[in-house]
Amino acid sequence: MKIPISPPDFESLQKSGHLFDELFAHSLALGPGQSIQATTPRGEYLHWDKLRHLQTPYGLSSAQWWFSVKLARKALYKSLPFVDKYNRPFLLATPDPVLTKLHSIDRSTGCVQSPTIVLNKTMRDSYLTRSLIEEAITSSQLEGASTTRKNAKEMLRTRRKPRNKSEKMIVNNFHAMEFVRSVKKESLTPEIIFELHRILTLDTLDNASDAGHLRTSNDIHVWDNTDQILHTPPDFIELRARLNR
Repeated sequence: MKIPISPPDFESLQKSGHLFDELFAHSLALGPGQSIQATTPRGEYLHWDKLRHLQTPYGLSSAQWWFSVKLARKALYKSLPFVDKYNRPFLLATPDPVLTKLHSIDRSTGCVQSPTIVLNKTMRDSYLTRSLIEEAITSSQLEGASTTRKNAKEMLRTRRKPRNKSEKMIVNNFHAMEFVRSVKKESLTPEIIFELHRILTLDTLDNASDAGHLRTSNDIHVWDNTDQILHTPPDFIELRARLNR
């Protein structure tokens, strides 16, 4: 993992008025249906770190192309209540490819599609339980749990006690999904988040008292394998207020 190269500063590009003139000149040379402004070049929501290596369209420079993309995205921006460590609000853009995927998700919300016809409630509940078991195993393996799917399924179905930390992670994830199902109609509150954290981390933390609580210090960073800091989280003093936004 590495920190992506920061893009050219948009405000600085905007102040250099010649960019507008250059883009306008390029626009005049385009044919019907062509545009240099696209929020998702090549169908992707590209970061500058990738876009700068691609072949530019219509004879644009990389800086011109990035500026035109940012102009198109700015028209879609919506300000969120969440802020970064400099108190700047996060901005959200939803271009057409994202809206298409969101529509697909909306149509499937709350549905677990069975490959066969579900004839009764017992069959439906059985299929849902199997789906939750598969999700608990897969998500735990992504988090680093190491065990076979066969052993994990046997443990969850028979409700036997986990034998090691990996099995405990799987059990915790399964219980967490059961908890989410039980509160799915309630408003999301800090207390629900704390309880979810407690369930997910039960008997897996070096300090068991950290489960279900906000941290109380700033001695935490995300590092890469070269000891470069990739991320410094917000000050712990701000966390309660951030949760309540």
